[in-house]
Amino acid sequence: RPNTPHTARRQPLLSFNSPCRPAHAHAQGGAASLKMAQSAEAQKVLAAIETFYMGSDPERRAQAHDYLLRFHTNPQAWEICIKLLQHPNSTFSFYSAKQLHQKVKAESHKLENEDLMKLRNQLIMSLGKICKAASVNIATTVSLASSIVHITIHRDYDPRRLLDSAFKHSDNPYFRASLLEAIPEEAREANLSFTRMKALEENLGACTEKAIAYFKSLLSNPKCPSKAATLAFQSLIAWLHTGISTARLVQSGIFEVFLRRQGPHLEYILEVWSESVKLAKETEEDQKAVFRIISSMAEVLGPRLANALKDGDLEECRHIGLAISTVCEEASEIIARGDDSSLRLVSMILDCTEKSPLAISELTFDFWLTLNTIEIRNRHPSLRHDIYFRLLKILLQRLRCPSGGFDAGDFIGYRAKVEDVLITQYELLDGKFFGLIGDALENVNLTAENSWQLAEACGFALVTVADNVNTDLEEGGHSQLVTSIRSFVFKLVQLCRAKGKFLLAFTTLRCIEGYARYLVEDRKVFDSAFQFAVKATSAVPSAADLELLSVDGMSTGFQEHAGKALYVLVKHAS
Repeated sequence: RPNTPHTARRQPLLSFNSPCRPAHAHAQGGAASLKMAQSAEAQKVLAAIETFYMGSDPERRAQAHDYLLRFHTNPQAWEICIKLLQHPNSTFSFYSAKQLHQKVKAESHKLENEDLMKLRNQLIMSLGKICKAASVNIATTVSLASSIVHITIHRDYDPRRLLDSAFKHSDNPYFRASLLEAIPEEAREANLSFTRMKALEENLGACTEKAIAYFKSLLSNPKCPSKAATLAFQSLIAWLHTGISTARLVQSGIFEVFLRRQGPHLEYILEVWSESVKLAKETEEDQKAVFRIISSMAEVLGPRLANALKDGDLEECRHIGLAISTVCEEASEIIARGDDSSLRLVSMILDCTEKSPLAISELTFDFWLTLNTIEIRNRHPSLRHDIYFRLLKILLQRLRCPSGGFDAGDFIGYRAKVEDVLITQYELLDGKFFGLIGDALENVNLTAENSWQLAEACGFALVTVADNVNTDLEEGGHSQLVTSIRSFVFKLVQLCRAKGKFLLAFTTLRCIEGYARYLVEDRKVFDSAFQFAVKATSAVPSAADLELLSVDGMSTGFQEHAGKALYVLVKHAS
């Protein structure tokens, strides 16, 4: 700010605004002088961390950030950060752990082997102390463990020795789980030659038995803190990608432990199950293991999903819905055989499609598409036409425009994602697809308040399959289908005149566009559609209607679609 009589010059940013000085600058003052200097430097670091992470003044935070960047290259940074690891404030200890991890990755290769081992031992001792605190910050322990693992991996390419020595050092669950969490990530990011990387991968694979045994032991302990169990689950998920077979995981008995520890950790259990099925190989042992996972999921998740849907627990619904859809999609051939557990999971997916919010319901769509890629003869009878006929009934209800206030983005997004499912159902069900739509439109009451919504949903389904229908009709021999289409469009136009609903009118115009060539041969239907399109060209939608259209992502507006409908009618009539 300018230095005027009305604005005093701002004070310097605390005491850390001065640049860091190297340790040798204090050499003349002896040991006491050096200790005081380090203490003063540590105070500057604390002040900078506090200002940067907890301050509100942008200028002071920028100055603090500049200081911390300079501090990173200070020779004192190693010792100061190690000391600050024990700070009672988690912000300071976390910063120190992150800073050490960055320095280890950037500078550890410059250290002599003896100094490197001393540093690793110091970090192990510090991790042991932090993990004994009354309140453990997992982010801090994992970051510190990552430094320890990085040194080990780049020194002898074998994390087994670290696990053996470190596990003898401490039986603290946070200590062990933090190291186990860090190993797969550091191994994945290791910067090693091809030969050394292969050696690391082999050594990592040899660690899996020890890792699984520890996870099982930790999670079996009823006294294991919830936060430590969470860390163990996260670590186990990382270890799944190190080459452990799904069969070996199931044989270890760890999934039985999961069944006793559902509680707040269901999300992680579901992720372990899903990842295990995704990573399963085509071997007989792995496929048997997948079947056991499916059986466990059917046993455990049925009552929990029912309660979650009943109680409106959307978070639990989402976790369960995503997990069972993922597992059933990945193991679709096993599911298609139709054993009892598989059919129970499919029934649960159908419940999610029908009863959960749209954002959760749409998570099931990939499964329905994948299941239909399996030949009919290779599916259980109940997973052939009947299940998709039930699904179509459900989707026509879900596609209805909500009556009250609703999120237009969610609704239009749901419709965009359901299109492939509707096309799949048309191709599978053939005449039954139009039979169901015909029954729904036949039962629509022209005078009932909200009757238009189901009719509009039926119209949306007709628009979605229009290209496929036109391709089939070009082959000829579908006179009954043509008659049905004319009847559907005529009913939609009647409803538009009776209800005056924008979305219904918009969908009806798109139906006319899609099926115009089949309307011109019936004078009554053609005249009705033609007059409706002419009138629509001058209609003025409300602001809310225009907003819905913009969310739909349509490149043209209401009148433009009316013009298109009119054009194709005239084109085919001529």
